[in-house]
Amino acid sequence: MTVPEYAARTKYDRRVAKRYRRDAEGRRGRENRVLLDLLRGLSPVESLLDAPCGVGRVAALSELQGIPYTGLDLAPAMLERAVDRCRDEKRTVAWIRGDLESLPVKGRAFDVVLCLRLLHHLPEPTRSRVVQEAARAASRAVVFTYFHPFALHYAQRRLKTFLTGRVSHRYSHTSGWIDRCLRDEGWRLAAERGTGFLRETRYALFLRDDRDG
Repeated sequence: MTVPEYAARTKYDRRVAKRYRRDAEGRRGRENRVLLDLLRGLSPVESLLDAPCGVGRVAALSELQGIPYTGLDLAPAMLERAVDRCRDEKRTVAWIRGDLESLPVKGRAFDVVLCLRLLHHLPEPTRSRVVQEAARAASRAVVFTYFHPFALHYAQRRLKTFLTGRVSHRYSHTSGWIDRCLRDEGWRLAAERGTGFLRETRYALFLRDDRDG
């Protein structure tokens, strides 16, 4: 099958990876706290797949909690930065280069799967495939982030598009959309968290109801 091209598949070169590393040190703090709160609620976590792992922001957080961590990303430049970061911080993790539309792992291979800061980049039907692949790899829980269409920050994006005529390739939806993707696969929405009143990024935690399936 030919995979259609879109910006998120090709834009993460060395220049972008360097910028992401810098951003990860600062403005993601609020998101880190939300994620850690969700992970604490799942404790103990036996294994964690972070896909996409980007520049390794979550690798450090998961290691602080003693969670066996595997980071997966399609972009070599992002993986390179992640490896360098974790080497600097003396983290012991595993890395995989792979495509989230067809994860190179067995079904239910990880206790928990994270799919963070990706869905808003993906058009359909790619977005649905990625959601289903992330869930396939998880035996117990999967955490997604998504852009909420009614957040003030997202409204600002739409206004900018209206005023400039430049189309933003950022896609928004609710947790209900993810729920519809996964409902027939034995998953249920267990928790939602925001990252601030004005911010568009939200977290959704799904639990598998058919763990013995």
